[in-house]
Amino acid sequence: MINRFGTTIAGAAAAAVLIGVCAVPAQAAPPTGFWSSTCQDGRACISDATTDPSWWNANGCGFQPLAIWAWRGQAHGNRFRVTYQDGRWDEVQPWTTRSLDGTNPTRSVFVYC
Repeated sequence: MINRFGTTIAGAAAAAVLIGVCAVPAQAAPPTGFWSSTCQDGRACISDATTDPSWWNANGCGFQPLAIWAWRGQAHGNRFRVTYQDGRWDEVQPWTTRSLDGTNPTRSVFVYC
């Protein structure tokens, strides 16, 4: 009985540790992409107009964290959505360039593929 009870306590402790580890929030992934003086082919690009070079070229599809002051968006391929810190968003359609809200810092970009 003691051995079984000890095993049960050990199993519960292991489960508690596993739950504790899983409950730790994951750190935000760094943005994937690169700065360039141009928006390169096949990329979702965002210009903050304060850096040189001024175009952030997103790598790949899906969600990417990005914290910049976005003034222009250019889609050299797939459409993408820029989400701002206040929860508002703008979309840039494929093969277009448009103005973005440069007074509102971005939170992320989502490239649709």
